[in-house]
Amino acid sequence: MSRCGWLWFAVVSGAWAGFGPAPEPWVYDRAAVAAGQWWRLITGHFVHADIEHFAWNAAALATLTALFKADLGRRLPAVLGAGILGVDLFLLGNPQLAYYCGLSGILNTVLAAALVMRILTRRDRALASAVLLAALAKVLYEMGSGQALLTQISWTPVPGAHLFGLAAGLIYAVTRPVNAPQSRTTLEARP
Repeated sequence: MSRCGWLWFAVVSGAWAGFGPAPEPWVYDRAAVAAGQWWRLITGHFVHADIEHFAWNAAALATLTALFKADLGRRLPAVLGAGILGVDLFLLGNPQLAYYCGLSGILNTVLAAALVMRILTRRDRALASAVLLAALAKVLYEMGSGQALLTQISWTPVPGAHLFGLAAGLIYAVTRPVNAPQSRTTLEARP
């Protein structure tokens, strides 16, 4: 896991250990944000509804940042920032959504950005494409059914945040230069 991945893992775990489930001052609350408590647009991503929500998100964060450390590297903070922005745009654009918490929307950003980078650099293109399509299919299923596919948490699932997270990752990856892996002959030809 990268340093940034460890930092995010520590923040998410520390928030859970220190404050427990859905601490009111940190949760995204539409009315509170409208009243000037803008920090909730950031802190809402670090807190979780219950232990299962936290465990799934923490495990996914550790897994994704470990699996894609080479793909994301120093880009991880920017990818996470893109995820916050993308999910926050979803939250602000949905007046019927009063409360939100969790990291899963941003985790979808990390997944999409890393997979698209692999596709663009032609590394594991078929596998990366299949995983990206599976992630999109999962989100679309959840949006259609109104139920989470893998988890059951105490709050209503918000698959639209996952979709906007995927979109943020895609946009990030296609708008940033990606270095293709160099072939062995290219490396050997250098003086």
